[in-house]
Amino acid sequence: MLNILTTLCLLISINANTHTLEKAEQAFLDQKFAVALENYAYVYYQRDALEITTNQEKEILTRIIYAAWKTQQYDAVSYFTNDLAGRIVQHPSNPNIDLNIESVVRIIEVLTTSEKKPSEALLSIAQKPFDEHALQSILIANAHFNNRNYRRFEEYYAEYCTAAPCAPIDVELPELKSEKIARNMSYIFPGLGQMYANNYASGIGAITLSGVGIYFTGKAVLEDRVIDAGLIGFLLFYRYYSGNIQSAQLSVQKHNQQLLQQHYQSYANSLQSELALLDQTIYHSILHLPFD
Repeated sequence: MLNILTTLCLLISINANTHTLEKAEQAFLDQKFAVALENYAYVYYQRDALEITTNQEKEILTRIIYAAWKTQQYDAVSYFTNDLAGRIVQHPSNPNIDLNIESVVRIIEVLTTSEKKPSEALLSIAQKPFDEHALQSILIANAHFNNRNYRRFEEYYAEYCTAAPCAPIDVELPELKSEKIARNMSYIFPGLGQMYANNYASGIGAITLSGVGIYFTGKAVLEDRVIDAGLIGFLLFYRYYSGNIQSAQLSVQKHNQQLLQQHYQSYANSLQSELALLDQTIYHSILHLPFD
């Protein structure tokens, strides 16, 4: 009786694991990568009960790595990449499958660790070779663009252009505003610096508030309310006056960043299109692995 119950429990467990594998595959097809990662990982740790093949183990690991990358779980990418590398070395099977899996994982490694340059060149995926140096340049340039570090973006974009055809960046930059001029104009009267930086709403508000402060300070002086005049002048006018100078500088910085972003946006879009294309290539390459 005990043996019958044990066998029944084992069959139920196997059936549940099989259902989990089907759920993981469907989630992967639907690009619900968090769900796919959770279910594939469960199946992988139950692989002995399912008696899956060596190739299936590798393919499941590849999908786990991709899903972990898509959900930004980079520790999982590293952990399962090492696991997969060991299995490819210890249990070679179909060389073509192993080559394709290694290609996928190598590129994901580079995408995940963009500041680290692996020593080996990337292999091709779906007959589309990708130069590792070009990919590295795309990643770092994209990061600099997102951080609004446009000079560094231009540097890495130029590096990318040495490895792949691309449109050269227009060297003629838009006319930028001067922080020094904005600061000096705010010294003259609060709000002028913001107006210079095309931040008209803030400039008009500053001018209005400064005018109100001057009016009430002058009125208190004329009425011999020296203490009131001092408090109003210091708290409302002087403190606001000094802060307004910094505000004018920030307005210029924001204005210049917007101009530079517009100037470099099309070049950044081209790099992001390359990354999106690579992502789709990886995804479809994984889908076409002989998952048996």
